[in-house]
Amino acid sequence: MRKKRKQKKKVLQQKKKRILKVKKRKKTILLKFIEECKQKLLKKYEELSNLQKSSADILFEEKGDEADIADSVLGREMTQELSDTQRKILDLITLALEKINKGTYGICENCGKIIEKKRLSILPWVRYCVKCQNNIEK
Repeated sequence: MRKKRKQKKKVLQQKKKRILKVKKRKKTILLKFIEECKQKLLKKYEELSNLQKSSADILFEEKGDEADIADSVLGREMTQELSDTQRKILDLITLALEKINKGTYGICENCGKIIEKKRLSILPWVRYCVKCQNNIEK
């Protein structure tokens, strides 16, 4: 009777050790993935910051005929739209980096479920899972 208990206890301990190893391995993989996302976020932040600075440096001269002036105005409007989009993405990247530091990165802000890795790999600054994003866009 005691031998059976000892054997069961030993088997249970071995299972626990295996489970802990698997959990540790999964945690390591997750941490590596989050670090990869962080690097992507930092790279994209730098790209957009540089692009925003260079587009701000572009001067449009309103000289010439009406067509030149129209091109200049259109160019300014396009730069402004691009700049607004860039600022929004920069804000989202900043938010994502804050979430990484808090340990809440990859969690949908709407439903609280985990955002798929595939989605985070493509757009590491997303705030919502696909289902919630679709609902928001409707």
